[in-house]
Amino acid sequence: MADTENTKQTPAPEGGESFTPITSQEDLNRVLAARLEREREKFSDYEDLRAKAEKFDAAEDAAKTELQRATERAEAAEKERDQARADALRESVAREKGVPVDVLQGSSKEDLEASADALLAWRGEARRSGSLNPNGGFFSGASAGAATADDPKARAAAAMRRLGRNT
Repeated sequence: MADTENTKQTPAPEGGESFTPITSQEDLNRVLAARLEREREKFSDYEDLRAKAEKFDAAEDAAKTELQRATERAEAAEKERDQARADALRESVAREKGVPVDVLQGSSKEDLEASADALLAWRGEARRSGSLNPNGGFFSGASAGAATADDPKARAAAAMRRLGRNT
């Protein structure tokens, strides 16, 4: 009895087709082939979409590369501009204060002026203490202006000079 019940058609709910159970391999193959064909139709344009996506990715990469190059050029130009401004400011403060450009430190005008003022103050103190000669250079330890004959450095320097002449 169970065999006759499986071959009976069952009515489909609400106006649909009736269900027929699959009883042979040929029926199963036919149903599966129809189902596979419906799925393949859904994705029939997959290769076209894939090719378009690859072209889009390539164009996006090319544009991105061009954008990166433009960004790098802009950053380099900004860096050059900032360096030129800093150099001009440094030279201006050095000229204004009368100090060498190379010794100034700082990035703002206030910092550079403070650095120049500190250098000028140091130079003034060095001149007052006698560690600078009139030309702005330093005295060596052996030939300091205040050296006397009792000074050991002066005696050592004189001895070296005498040795040099005797040779």
